[in-house]
Amino acid sequence: MSIHQKIEGIGQKVHQLIGENRRLRSENDKLTQELKNLKATISQNEENVASLKVKLGKTQIALQDKQAKNPEESKVLRKQFDKYIEELDKCIEWLENT
Repeated sequence: MSIHQKIEGIGQKVHQLIGENRRLRSENDKLTQELKNLKATISQNEENVASLKVKLGKTQIALQDKQAKNPEESKVLRKQFDKYIEELDKCIEWLENT
């Protein structure tokens, strides 16, 4: 193998590496953006969970107060309370699966 052929072989390998580098940089950019989007989604879901926890706490207090005063109205609040728990469970499940 001549020196000219060796140089050409090295040149081809350099071009292959340049192409691979470009592909990897592009893939890295896409993954970085995807990570940013997922972090934003998680942050939003954490805010939703916090909001639901506040609503849940208020509903629990109201339920305890109403239950003592009016058993029929406490049934309505119990349904609302159960709905908040269900929403909270869904958010927690989603967060655990991400």
